[in-house]
Amino acid sequence: MSTKAKDDEEQAEGAGGLLTQGRRFLVDVRQELNKVTWPERKETVTSTGVILFLVVLTAIYLGALDWGVSRLVRWLLQ
Repeated sequence: MSTKAKDDEEQAEGAGGLLTQGRRFLVDVRQELNKVTWPERKETVTSTGVILFLVVLTAIYLGALDWGVSRLVRWLLQ
């Protein structure tokens, strides 16, 4: 039986077909997750540290830019 015919048959079953589709989805997800190459703990910690540093640096830059522009607008409006 072709995959299309099997899918049509499962949809015709109603809730039973939905459970079958859900189970098949979870099996497929598990198979795909087994193929993933997960990073080592050290690499994850290092990457997280770099990201946090860049977020703080960006926040400081945007805060300083906002402060400067707001001071300029106040000065121009006086």
